[in-house]
Amino acid sequence: MRVTPKIKRRIQLQNVLFILVFLGAIGSIAWLSVKYHVEVDLTANQRHTLSVASLTTLDKMNHPVSIKIFISEANMQVKRDYLALLSSYQSYKPDITVEFIDPKTEPGLAREMGIGGNGEMLLEYEGRSERVTPPLNEQNITNTFYRLVRNADRWLVFLQGHDERNFRGTADYDFANFSRLMEKKGLKVRSVNLMSAMQVPDNTSLLIIADPRNELLAGEVQAIQDFIDNHGNVLWLLEPGSLKGMEPIAEQLGIEALPGVLVDLESQQLGDPRFIVLPDYPSHAITQNFTVGTLFAAVRGLEFSGDSEWDEAIFLESLPRTWLETDESGEIRLDLGQDIVGPIAMGVSLSRMRTVLGDDDDSDLMVAEQDDLAQAAAAQEINEPDIGGLLEERRADNDQQRIVVIGDADFLSDAYLGVSGNLNLALNLVNWLVNDDALIAIPAKTTLDGSLELSRTWQFIIGISFLLVVPATFLAIGVLVWLKRRQR
Repeated sequence: MRVTPKIKRRIQLQNVLFILVFLGAIGSIAWLSVKYHVEVDLTANQRHTLSVASLTTLDKMNHPVSIKIFISEANMQVKRDYLALLSSYQSYKPDITVEFIDPKTEPGLAREMGIGGNGEMLLEYEGRSERVTPPLNEQNITNTFYRLVRNADRWLVFLQGHDERNFRGTADYDFANFSRLMEKKGLKVRSVNLMSAMQVPDNTSLLIIADPRNELLAGEVQAIQDFIDNHGNVLWLLEPGSLKGMEPIAEQLGIEALPGVLVDLESQQLGDPRFIVLPDYPSHAITQNFTVGTLFAAVRGLEFSGDSEWDEAIFLESLPRTWLETDESGEIRLDLGQDIVGPIAMGVSLSRMRTVLGDDDDSDLMVAEQDDLAQAAAAQEINEPDIGGLLEERRADNDQQRIVVIGDADFLSDAYLGVSGNLNLALNLVNWLVNDDALIAIPAKTTLDGSLELSRTWQFIIGISFLLVVPATFLAIGVLVWLKRRQR
């Protein structure tokens, strides 16, 4: 066919139109990719998609979230891993901001925020903050979000009116720093005077009785007993001496406060044999994975008095070399037959199941968790009894009434809170007492087995196909195209 100038112009116009349409399509796709974000997780068990429990938790967060990651500049691969993990949260909740901070160049900021190691993360929401320590995964991050949301209406109530440790006081023996720390963690702090209120407020998450120096009235003791009978959580901090009229409470809990003060002659190098240092701890949820030493001053010994409806446990216990000094003459020496030799319980916990269900705010999270565990069962062949066990364990933790009695109040005071591991112990105590260890169980999503096993015959066929058949086919097509072009 002869190509005339008219046909040539038509072909050129068609080429121009094709290029314009092609460029327009590319531009439209680019514009749509910027304006809209679409992700599709094609993995078999949706391992790159947030769980239902995580999405339910994010739905409860109506305000922006700030995430600060303390990691050195040299750890670029770890940074990329963190961003990949957090991108799923940001795609669902765009107002999550992520900031990397090098603890080597900002040591003051890291110390101020309580960051102790490289790779730790600080999550901030509505003025509250929580640390996340490695390993960082969806379960740890979602549980931290869960605590930040859940703590919004948690009240820590200090008993006042009997010369207790003042939660706003400025003296070394007061609890101002502890109170500020609890508020920073999202808990609300207030006090109650039972001489005027006559009952502990109904919205109290934890009642703290911190070393009253004056006698409680019978009506006040009854109000505390009623609070315990109504499944309230209590932190009772004792000191050597009288129980100030609270003997009925000790009897109700099945606790006996032993006479004397705990001493350790090895602590004389610290300035006072009444200083008690604990390097390790009995197995307990409060001290789980807790390896930092703690310091106590003028400690009273405790023991369980006998049969009780509570699940009792010791989580703070003195070393075998200690004893309870009962001689008030001032001379410290071990009198066998009179003094009680260590190890001696310093902190005890009591727990029992409540007869009421948890609050409604957690019901959708429980349903979401059940969905996640069911999906994990389908993808990873988890047995149905195992799912029930995980859910039952979480419900049991969430429905427990918890009480802790410690034979010392000084370790939470402003003078000692910053010493060694006292601060971390304080956080563990409160988290356990307000049931914040009952967190969401999100099963880890692992890559399903994608291996392919082939027989020797198929290996030979595939090998020959790719080494000979495919190249020969392409060569034959090339020869045919070349021959056709020569015939023109």
